[in-house]
Amino acid sequence: MRAFDYFFYGDYLAEGLPACDNPRAVLFGDGCDLDVKNRILSDIIECRPGSYSYDTLCQRISEPAARALLRIGLLRQEGGLYLDTPVIIKEDAPYLQHCFSKAVLQMADDLEQNKKEYVALAKQIDNGYSPEVNLYHLLCGAILDGSFFDCLSRQQVVATSRLHPSGLDYLLIVYERTLELERLSKRLLCSYNRCTDGRRALQSFGDLEGERFDVFRFICQKEQGAVSSVFKEIDAVWELLSGESLAQKRESLLQGLWQLVETGSCETACYRLLSLFGYVKDNTLAVPLYQEKDKAVIEELERLTEDCLYEKMCMVLSNKSILSGLFCQKHGISRKELANELYHIVFGQLNEELVRRGFVAKPDYREGEGRYLKSVELMTKN
Repeated sequence: MRAFDYFFYGDYLAEGLPACDNPRAVLFGDGCDLDVKNRILSDIIECRPGSYSYDTLCQRISEPAARALLRIGLLRQEGGLYLDTPVIIKEDAPYLQHCFSKAVLQMADDLEQNKKEYVALAKQIDNGYSPEVNLYHLLCGAILDGSFFDCLSRQQVVATSRLHPSGLDYLLIVYERTLELERLSKRLLCSYNRCTDGRRALQSFGDLEGERFDVFRFICQKEQGAVSSVFKEIDAVWELLSGESLAQKRESLLQGLWQLVETGSCETACYRLLSLFGYVKDNTLAVPLYQEKDKAVIEELERLTEDCLYEKMCMVLSNKSILSGLFCQKHGISRKELANELYHIVFGQLNEELVRRGFVAKPDYREGEGRYLKSVELMTKN
């Protein structure tokens, strides 16, 4: 039997929705054992596309659980059952590990040819951190996993949104759990975690190898109702925040962050949480801060990156021969959703190359958490 890891692209709160509408509850909740889901997905992969029937699925699990797997977009029914989301399996690994190598090196060369301009712009960010650190957060994170990605989405090269019947907007990506695929799913610098209201953000950028001690990860666990032991102290303080719902408490934390930066103080519970998560120390921020006054520089970095990478990236992600070489294309999944995940592999490999060359800072490795660095964004007031 194959085993799988499930990832989500999108920032959503499913609080208040029934469990069948919450993909994390459907996949990891008590309604259906994860091993059973792994077995079902394994069998569907081994079968000819469309030959696994909905009745067979209902025999393996309850009909409500079967409907939920379709509702969250893991499967779709067109007579028989098909995969309805990118599922990367072990047979794809040798191909994926090498098919982007040449393009990644060319993109890194293009960026390096403009290194003086990148460094000059990064030096204009007056937050007490080196150009390499700021380029790690801004180029590797905010741009390559943000504005540049949005540009590709606007040009319909990749999908960044999928509205589900629940009203939630997210993409689901599945990887078979193998060492070879971990190098592409968990060990690349392509994971941007942001606790944000669109104006203020507690964020971190890094890989996925471990349980990151991060606000976003904690809130995901709270939403699932299963907070791990590493967040035990955090959980106790979280309950002291103003507000009843997760969304209200998140807003209280972000408002407290703003007050701390503006006035030097905030609500006790907010300060304690920000300290425990490593964002503040001794009443001041302990991580890089990006503010409204930095937007002009960041926009220049965005334009420079688009000039350097856009054409090559579009050629790679629109290459039908590359997309058709992957197993899940036999199930007719969205090419743009698959391009989304392939982009994460490409820019993750590019980020690794930029770290190797010293173009950007090397992220800290934390035992059991993986490699990442944290930052704060405060772009506008209320």
